[in-house]
Amino acid sequence: MIAEPDTLLNLLKAAADRRGDRPLYRFLTTGEAAGPQETLSADGLLADVSKIAGGLRSSLPALDDGPQTIVIACWSPLDFARAFFGCLAAGATPVPAYPPPLRAIASALDPLKSIIVDCNASALIGEERSAGAILRVDPEFEKTNGCRLFKVDELLAHNKALPLAQSSAKDPAFLQYTSGSTTEPRGVIITNENILSNLKSIVAALDPPKEGVGVSWLPWSHDLGLI
Repeated sequence: MIAEPDTLLNLLKAAADRRGDRPLYRFLTTGEAAGPQETLSADGLLADVSKIAGGLRSSLPALDDGPQTIVIACWSPLDFARAFFGCLAAGATPVPAYPPPLRAIASALDPLKSIIVDCNASALIGEERSAGAILRVDPEFEKTNGCRLFKVDELLAHNKALPLAQSSAKDPAFLQYTSGSTTEPRGVIITNENILSNLKSIVAALDPPKEGVGVSWLPWSHDLGLI
């Protein structure tokens, strides 16, 4: 009998074994079903995750000394998935955060900066748009926040795939923060055990068909859109 996955990384591995190069995620870049789309297979995601883990490990020596927290602020949901699982594969704890507006002003970075301080993040991963917005507002971001800034493409370019880090059901899967719309963002540790139990409850409630397709338009950086 095959054991059920007990961590998010093992869940991804199981998806790659089951789905191979079939699309796992499909992103409608303009929001139109008949418009341009980006797809990412489970195999492709797993390969990208291994490269991102290699890039993080080679760029953040502190990962060798113990778990680190890394904030993820991506407008692209596919890059978000790459960065999220890449952090887990590197042995770090991902911290999903809402990315700054593309025409951000200084105050728009305050929620992001408060999360960085609260979780003592060693790095932030964005993509071209979110990282660019951050640097336009705060060109000295790394120096002023004591936090490295990486782009997903830069980490993928390292192209040094490494074995995925090992974790357990009791280990943190991510830190989930409140939106910070009324108070300072506050975080809670979500373990692999927590999130897999939540996912099982959702599946039991929805009873989706085999190979069913789910559609979501919710923000993927927080709460239900994330889960």
